Amino acid sequence: MCLFRRMEKEVHPSLGGHLREAENAIYQKAKKEFLNRLDNSLEGKERVENIFALVDELTLEFLKDNPITCHYGCAWCCYQLVSCTTLEMELIVDYLKFLPRKPRRVIIQRVKKETLRLRKLHRKIEASSPPGLPKRWELLAEPLEKAHYGRPCSFLNSAQSCSIYPVRTIDCRTAKTNDNVCGKTLEETQAEGVEAIRLLEEGPKPIRLFFDQVASDLIMEEEEKIYGAIQVVPLAAWSFVPQFEEFFF
Repeated sequence: MCLFRRMEKEVHPSLGGHLREAENAIYQKAKKEFLNRLDNSLEGKERVENIFALVDELTLEFLKDNPITCHYGCAWCCYQLVSCTTLEMELIVDYLKFLPRKPRRVIIQRVKKETLRLRKLHRKIEASSPPGLPKRWELLAEPLEKAHYGRPCSFLNSAQSCSIYPVRTIDCRTAKTNDNVCGKTLEETQAEGVEAIRLLEEGPKPIRLFFDQVASDLIMEEEEKIYGAIQVVPLAAWSFVPQFEEFFF
């Protein structure tokens, strides 16, 4: 099934990517199959929710014959600048609104703390960027990621698990690997020697499947349809965007 064909190169799911000519034909077939299994009557965040459900379903199908090293509590991929679209953030806020008051308060406090840190970091990078450069998040993404790398996602809890797992972003849903450097503790890695530590620092090589890219692109298309533009913003940064600021602050 072409949805499970691997892409020849890594393509960042949030920002999209350019496919080679040979890949594009497979991608178009995969997109057609994906759309045939999707409820195409839905719009906005309901459509994104339906895309999430189908990605999860396809991932389970993939895992029947393709083991991965990801496991509960690993959280390696949660220690970087996770971003999402407006529609995905709407689903996250909807989810938080229906949580009991105490766990919701704990999550919001953690997000607020990271938001203030990220805002300060953003202003510092913004001030040091060349004059006249538009101050959009996507143009500051690379320096922000470098400065943030190694810090946990603002929705990662003290048990090293995702506190918004049912509505986690497409970035999170498509993060998977069969690289054996992932999922090991620092102590286990150190015991294996210098080469193992180097590989862990480089990070596991992700598995990118065509349905991953199809799902991401469909979310981008829906974002542009609803909002007239594609906005991909770090999770903690959404909480000081006017649309969501009142909820978090």
